[in-house]
Amino acid sequence: IALANLARIQQALGNDEAAFQAVTKACGLFPQKPKEGEQWEKKSICLEATGSIQLSLGDYRGAMRSFQAALAFDERNRGAKHAETANSAAHLADLYDAIGDFARAVRLRVRALAIYEEMQGPDHALTREALVGLSHTYTLMGEFALAEPIARRALLLSEKNNGRDH
Repeated sequence: IALANLARIQQALGNDEAAFQAVTKACGLFPQKPKEGEQWEKKSICLEATGSIQLSLGDYRGAMRSFQAALAFDERNRGAKHAETANSAAHLADLYDAIGDFARAVRLRVRALAIYEEMQGPDHALTREALVGLSHTYTLMGEFALAEPIARRALLLSEKNNGRDH
């Protein structure tokens, strides 16, 4: 955890290389296959953090490996309908947005949204974040007619949960 925190600080300071080194070291501390009682649940978070740093460095292949590994880890260890699985899918969708593979991004964002709606509820903050992500992808595609109603739904959720002035 301390290494992951250091990585976040280094990235906030703009030192992506140091952040990458810290998070890579942190991720190496977790086993590939969890054993009962081990703290393996942070493995996908480390992989996602690695992928995020790689993405910010422009290392799309590395980010792809990290995000795909996180998603596979969550599917295998948490199940296809777990919030962390949806989170991993959304991170991979961010990468697909960055490289212009919008069809894959949309599929992953729709999947994440469905998981959050089913597991967290239609009014949950994670559902709203998934709506924002899907709307963003449609906007990048120039599909404004698809993006707008999704963005409006996200806004309504935000106002419902946080108030109009938040």
